[in-house]
Amino acid sequence: MSEPLSKLLVVALTADDTIGPDGESTLGWTAPEDKAWFRSITKMSGTVVMGRKTFETIGRKPLPGRMNYVITRDPQAIAAIEGQLRALTLADFRALKLPRFCVMGGLEIYQQMWP
Repeated sequence: MSEPLSKLLVVALTADDTIGPDGESTLGWTAPEDKAWFRSITKMSGTVVMGRKTFETIGRKPLPGRMNYVITRDPQAIAAIEGQLRALTLADFRALKLPRFCVMGGLEIYQQMWP
């Protein structure tokens, strides 16, 4: 990749083309190559965006080496960490007009970002 990333959508699909079982928020990644690729591509972007449920799935902590934005209806429910983690509404995130970011889920966030 020689050109800088701007807006990137990362979707982890199962072999039968689903994001995950209905009603479940589990990543289920076991392949080290998949994890390494995800880490590399999101660090290249420098900023990840996720929904609250995805944030809970990854352990309620920011992914290191990237600015993490959590989209939620209740930003006060997630404590900010200067330079690492910020929770905000979708409208407030859009107002930031960030030049580069990587959307990493979940389904509701994908749908809201790209209707």
